[in-house]
Amino acid sequence: MRRYVMALLGLTALGAGIWVIVNEHARNASCSSHLGILPGLSGSCQSVSWYYLGGFALVALGVILTILSQLVNRSERRYRRRSQPTEMELRAGVNPPQGGDQATGRK
Repeated sequence: MRRYVMALLGLTALGAGIWVIVNEHARNASCSSHLGILPGLSGSCQSVSWYYLGGFALVALGVILTILSQLVNRSERRYRRRSQPTEMELRAGVNPPQGGDQATGRK
């Protein structure tokens, strides 16, 4: 369940970051065109730049969380495959599943 929550958070952050970038792009472009004319940025242009930067940070966070959730999912799946006997082993009677402690044989 944890890996699905992490994947959902990653995709949510990715979507929110893309939404912020798309919405702030026009305002950031207008502030960037005035950058060469004026020596400093106005307060409104600074806030637009911070929102734009925040959008890129959300995209990066979303990508990282999504990749980590997929890696966790892959390792858990691999662990589950190793711990359970295969269907062929069960039919042949090789490596039957045992309950309890395998070292002592107690249940």
